[in-house]
Amino acid sequence: MPLLRELASALRSKNADPFITTCDVFIPEANAYAGIKNSGVLTPQRVAALYGIPEEAVLGVYYIDAIQAIKVSFLKVANGKYIASGDLDDLDVLGAQQHAPLAEMDIPDGAIRNPGGPSARRDSHGGK
Repeated sequence: MPLLRELASALRSKNADPFITTCDVFIPEANAYAGIKNSGVLTPQRVAALYGIPEEAVLGVYYIDAIQAIKVSFLKVANGKYIASGDLDDLDVLGAQQHAPLAEMDIPDGAIRNPGGPSARRDSHGGK
């Protein structure tokens, strides 16, 4: 299983505002991007589990097809409470290190090998 960081050309995070962190993932290979998007592997529930935050803290997982990018946004949480940037419990004031758990996420091999489902399979000659 590849890690998300192995499929991405860039992974970054930053504060979207004092209460929200956003992560950007750029996937240069079309099959890998389509596979991740169509497989349902990256969900708000999975993001919540990766970060150890409540599901309701995950504001969304957004796919931007035109640039093969994924944006994940979530509320800042520390010690079980919602916080603002600069709070005494905030360990990353700029939000610049918050992409690390996402980078280490496993992507199932099947998501990349068969991004469009059974109808998108191609035989060894390139035909459908």
